[in-house]
Amino acid sequence: MGFFTDSGSSKHSEISSRSSSPSNDNSNLENRNIMYMLKNCLILSKDGNKKSICDEGVKFNGLENNLNNCYSNVVIQSLYSYHEFRNRMIKMKKSGGSISSELAKLYSKCVSQSDIQSTKGFLKKVCSTKDDFILGDQQDAHEFLTYILNAMIDEIRNIEDEYVKPKTFMSSKSGGKRKLEKRTWLNELVEGCVKSETRCHECDSVTGMTEPFITLSLNIFDNCDINLCLQRYCDDELLSGKNQFFCEKCDKYCDASKRIVFDLMPPLLILHLKRFKYTTKPGSSLCSVYERLPYSVVCSNVIQVNCKRHPCPIVYELFSIISHIGTSPDYGHYINISELGGSWFRCDDASILKLDDYHSEIGDETTSGNDASYILFYRIKE
Repeated sequence: MGFFTDSGSSKHSEISSRSSSPSNDNSNLENRNIMYMLKNCLILSKDGNKKSICDEGVKFNGLENNLNNCYSNVVIQSLYSYHEFRNRMIKMKKSGGSISSELAKLYSKCVSQSDIQSTKGFLKKVCSTKDDFILGDQQDAHEFLTYILNAMIDEIRNIEDEYVKPKTFMSSKSGGKRKLEKRTWLNELVEGCVKSETRCHECDSVTGMTEPFITLSLNIFDNCDINLCLQRYCDDELLSGKNQFFCEKCDKYCDASKRIVFDLMPPLLILHLKRFKYTTKPGSSLCSVYERLPYSVVCSNVIQVNCKRHPCPIVYELFSIISHIGTSPDYGHYINISELGGSWFRCDDASILKLDDYHSEIGDETTSGNDASYILFYRIKE
């Protein structure tokens, strides 16, 4: 059983974003998004114009956006607001020219300086390692997030002298075991494992495959919330008709049931909301966007969890939100709302605004979160 709460309170989407101007057809929704941003700016602290904001010894720095890089700024700020990740990165070596060393240098500057920081060195390194990322083009924040986390895991694995003991998981169709690669401290923070179990309806045999995940990409349905999205992610799936399961024991295709069990839950749980819906119907837009996905401040959800690994209920709290303002993945703007040092802040590139009333951004006991939530960051509640 897992519980998700708000402190103030594998299925990846292939979406790539490029810079362009909104079309007139989307002007009404775009105007509503702009009014949403302006409305919430009216209740922010007057301290919001500072280059950096300190709170209980920790501070946010503004980040330059002169390369259409709001997509990377929000990822940098969200990860920075997770104290364990920030502290481990700062302790890393600042030399070597890797993605992780460039981020370590950037975080060290954010801690020691109060100026608006440039992320150009970090972005240049990322773009030099992935052809799809072009300096100056806007990208999808989720794709960027998953790429840099995976890249840094590989880098850290190569330079660490000591590793966490490798773990063994059921991973083959026959239920056999294999050892995962050496797990670094970053694996331990962000990587969980999900087990897919398939039960044949004829012989009742069960086969399983376990795969690691860094983010959970959740399908969105009309009139749903985060709880329902998580429940449907774990719901039993009937495999029948053209989707029958080939049972090795029966040596034929059979009806079967498939379910998801969380074998290992990470300290940092990242939920990616698949807000963009594509259609091929004549006369309709190729892409539509869900305007709102409710997530209440206090919410609980029953999910299938490996009780041997997690004997106690897991309680998560929300601490950061990446929002995408726009009606298409081809354009728009990213902002970040994060908790740091007990206060909530809106991070919009170089502008850092302290929220006097964070409920307007993340909701309260009776209302939902903001309209444009795209990636949610949860940490295990202490």
